[in-house]
Amino acid sequence: MNSIANWIARTAAAIALAALLVPAAQAAPSCTATLTPAPDAACVGQASKTGQPNQTDIEGLAGTPLDFIVKYENEEDDLFFDLESGTNLFTFSGAAGQDDDDIKSGSWSTTLADTDNVFVTLKWATTYAVFALNGETSGTWTTPQGLSNIQVFGQPGGNIPLPATLLMFGIGLVGLGLTARRRG
Repeated sequence: MNSIANWIARTAAAIALAALLVPAAQAAPSCTATLTPAPDAACVGQASKTGQPNQTDIEGLAGTPLDFIVKYENEEDDLFFDLESGTNLFTFSGAAGQDDDDIKSGSWSTTLADTDNVFVTLKWATTYAVFALNGETSGTWTTPQGLSNIQVFGQPGGNIPLPATLLMFGIGLVGLGLTARRRG
């Protein structure tokens, strides 16, 4: 009888020690907005902020340093918007039949070949959600209230064609062409 009680006490102590040593599982972040296809295009986190979230806000939810790629603000209340900034990087379209002032769902796509290091932020009212694309290049999106802006960020060192880099490359090519033309 005594050995059974000792065994139970040792087992309970071992379980208690294991519970202290093994960290509790983190619950997956929850977003009231969606960006699909899930689970690849994953919710990284959601927060509230009056005004626009800045790069530091987004990096806090993403948990990594990020480079700004492009931003769109829905000032013209369009159902269709291209996030171009010199290149045709992203397209977000509102689903048919929605009021232009209250677009809550639609489709998205990107021409980026590598989206493993790309994060998209959807903002509505005073809330924003951050999603990691994790290789996805198209899908659908929803927000509980009308979408007010979209921001796209990438991890430094990722294979992401930043607009400023492309502009500098283009200026360099024009300069080389003019130099060759002048010499020839």
